[in-house]
Amino acid sequence: MNDWERILRDADRAGVRLAVAPEAAEAVRGDAVLFDAVQVPVVALSVVACIAGRRAGEPVHSLGARVGHTLMAAFPTFSRLGRYLQWSLRVRTVTADAIAFLEQSGLIVIAADEDRRTLLTDRGRDFVQQVRGSGDAGPLLLLLASAAARTRNQDLRLL
Repeated sequence: MNDWERILRDADRAGVRLAVAPEAAEAVRGDAVLFDAVQVPVVALSVVACIAGRRAGEPVHSLGARVGHTLMAAFPTFSRLGRYLQWSLRVRTVTADAIAFLEQSGLIVIAADEDRRTLLTDRGRDFVQQVRGSGDAGPLLLLLASAAARTRNQDLRLL
């Protein structure tokens, strides 16, 4: 079993539905895999992973790129497709939806400062601790958090 199959299996156990077509990633044309795999639940968990690892919060304007890098690092199939998720309009749109969902859920708050930093609320920190301790989504959150931690600010700038 390869890493991608293990991740999909773990996501299924965690209740996260990644609607990736059964064809091999190399056979998928264009952005079809992006529209299938980049969904609000996975992106919301990626946003939480990105924010949780940064004590000072994460500026809203850089979250789309950081989430794209995180997904590429966590799911190597995206890199093999030759797409750069950090620049994907789909990832940025879904990231905005995920931020709105997390804010409405009371898990994050967006500061009114100039950078509009996203921060975990007390409820959000409790959520992270609960998920980390669970056997369901815990491994997926740890995978995403590890990928987010490897993303440097230099990776987020446009070349």
